[in-house]
Amino acid sequence: MIHSTLALACALQAAQAPDLAVTPVPGGRLAVFQRDFTQHVDVFGVRVFGTRGVPEPKLRHVAAVVAEYLDNDEDGEVDNPRVVGELVRRDAFLALAGSEREMERLDWGRLADAGFEAGQGQFVQETAPCGGRFDATLEEVLHLVTHVGYANAYPEVFGESADSELGQCLDRARGGRFREVPDSYPRDAWFTYDDATCDYGCQCTEYLYWAITSVLGAQDAPRRRREIAHEWRLYSASLVAARDPAIYALITSPRYRLPRRLPDGDYRKVQLRQHDALLFPACIACCKDPACYTETKWCLLCHSYYTRCLATDTVEATLARFGQLQDLADRAEEAFLDAFE
Repeated sequence: MIHSTLALACALQAAQAPDLAVTPVPGGRLAVFQRDFTQHVDVFGVRVFGTRGVPEPKLRHVAAVVAEYLDNDEDGEVDNPRVVGELVRRDAFLALAGSEREMERLDWGRLADAGFEAGQGQFVQETAPCGGRFDATLEEVLHLVTHVGYANAYPEVFGESADSELGQCLDRARGGRFREVPDSYPRDAWFTYDDATCDYGCQCTEYLYWAITSVLGAQDAPRRRREIAHEWRLYSASLVAARDPAIYALITSPRYRLPRRLPDGDYRKVQLRQHDALLFPACIACCKDPACYTETKWCLLCHSYYTRCLATDTVEATLARFGQLQDLADRAEEAFLDAFE
């Protein structure tokens, strides 16, 4: 087992950067996916599958986030071959469905019987959504990377058990060791996930997700803080460092080469052609794919208006203008919500 993982790691070191090309689902061992899925992207050996109802730009967005988590410096090589070796050896995959109902209809048991047990699912509506909503891709992809990759590459550190360093951090964050979700958590706990179906290993996965993404800056917008307050209190890197220094040390240790930058779905700009940089729509997901651009100024993919910039504008000026509009929208939303509190 160790030799096979090392061989995979060596092969990954020499692998070329993925181009995120969408292809039909291959045959051979992967033919079992052809019943439910029609499209596929290979990202350093981690497979991303989409059903017929998934728009291609959404599939490539998920694939780009996979690539950014695995090659966070975007130099074309995976950052931690040991982790990616575990992902590949265990046939890790992402499954993207056109809707939550379609996701529920997927035959996960048949995939598991064929040896594909390490899968993570999500659906289109939660993938790069418009309107400033949180992109679930950041969570679902990271779950796969940590649960299948890091937990198996470093079981004493990131193993999803009470004996690992991660487990000890989890116990401190929840204010005690709970084999089952308690009716209520201690008042000084900062991780208080209350899903009764989430066992101890699942709690490890969720906790590590919150800690990593908070350090990377994904959770500190005012709206997002309110959304997660019932479950997670350390929404910024400074809070994690101050209140949970042990997990902060693990996350930032150069030994484990965890991501240092939050993925934005724009891996090595393979999704954004040079002339398309002059188009910056209100929906960030759409600006990554030329298929969204229409002369009607309406995105058919995610049902949102986009803004076409003049050819004389610089990309920096365009981004600055969008940032100003986003700030205004955030302040207006805060004022609206405060009026009802």
